[in-house]
Amino acid sequence: MARPRGEDKILLHVSLPIDIKRKLDNILFDPLEGRVPVGAYAKFISDRVIEYTTWDSMPLEQYGFEKTDYVSGPENTILKLAHMFNKALEKNQ
Repeated sequence: MARPRGEDKILLHVSLPIDIKRKLDNILFDPLEGRVPVGAYAKFISDRVIEYTTWDSMPLEQYGFEKTDYVSGPENTILKLAHMFNKALEKNQ
């Protein structure tokens, strides 16, 4: 029986600084398998690209944070946070 065909894929070769590769290995390492599981790098990178292209961000300076501080996440989460911050600001005025 043939396996169902998934999404088309392409091989991607990247060079990372050693310290970044070590951090990535530590994040993905599975102690039960004693290694980084097959497909873990692809899943991690795919998930991060989806986050980068679909998540929203909100600067926090208007809420008393440093100019460089911001929060990012799914759009509905950002909207809820903005609403909560704005309510807190209104209370304090």
